[in-house]
Amino acid sequence: MRWLKMAWRLLRYSVSDVKMNEAFEEAMLQAIRGENPSDTLRVWRNVKAVVLGGSVDVEASVNLEACESLGVPVVRSSSSLKTVYQDEGTLNLTYLVDQRRLFPGLESLIEVYRTLYSPISNILAKLGLNVKLDENAQGMYIGDGRVSEAGASFYYDWILFRISLNVETNLSEAARVLKKASSATTLAKELNKEVDVAEVEEALIEGVAAQLGVELQPGDVTSIERELAEKLYEVKYSRESWNLHMKAPLTLKDVLVDVYVAYPPTRSCLNLIRNVKSALNGLMDRVEFRVWMRGKGLDGRGVPPGVVMPGGLVRASKESIIPAVIINGEISFSRDVPSTEELRMKVLQAMGS
Repeated sequence: MRWLKMAWRLLRYSVSDVKMNEAFEEAMLQAIRGENPSDTLRVWRNVKAVVLGGSVDVEASVNLEACESLGVPVVRSSSSLKTVYQDEGTLNLTYLVDQRRLFPGLESLIEVYRTLYSPISNILAKLGLNVKLDENAQGMYIGDGRVSEAGASFYYDWILFRISLNVETNLSEAARVLKKASSATTLAKELNKEVDVAEVEEALIEGVAAQLGVELQPGDVTSIERELAEKLYEVKYSRESWNLHMKAPLTLKDVLVDVYVAYPPTRSCLNLIRNVKSALNGLMDRVEFRVWMRGKGLDGRGVPPGVVMPGGLVRASKESIIPAVIINGEISFSRDVPSTEELRMKVLQAMGS
């Protein structure tokens, strides 16, 4: 698969706070709804940390006492990554790409993952290493040792595919903090010599450009990405509720207002949408507002990948409660059209005003 002369952003961006690194991963994906998103290869490293996938049970996979005694923070990714230990000997590559535009001929996500893994596979094979991907193309083995983990997350038509590669990762510390680290290996161990992570980084960047036929142009973090990362850090990645208990906030703002209406919208549904918009006048900097249509999803576009339907909205959909106003995941008004004043009062209550 080649995209001749297509320009991608090459982003070399890491910070010392592992939780901010994870917040930035999600920020890159959410920022695609801004102006002119760029296909991106991010190359980065963490200081030592345990990184969980979005749905991983922390108690089943992490020795929390060992993490505390060794000073190893635990942070949860929003991707399908499994549990990994990372340090400065671990190299991360993150692809952010428009999958429908770049992969129109690929029939499955596994093919997409294999394509994005291929530069690493080819470079390691040239070093004489016998590499293979697992059946889901989200992990790489050298012999019986697992040298890499990968995970994906989605937002509308875009995919974020991140690869964690053990170059000089401290396996003894990984074995202490992870409950299932026995099969892990590193490039240094398999090559039986010290390996410079920076040299591997440069080789992989060149490999991505050559293998995928793209031009990697050094770029910077955008203002939208930075703003989103700071907000995500504040409400999600800095909190134990997410990192340890998988409880994600419904919105990055103070209040989430969902309206569930018929398709096509009836007169009462249109009146409700108009009343809600009037009620939110002057509040939109603190309120996220969405319109869902029965059978057609968000704004008539279905349920986009990466967009979560809160419990009250799911209930309204299943029980055909139309029209309905759902505030912070709870049905606040159903079947009737509340006045602008009633709506505004309810939103202000949710804001704590």
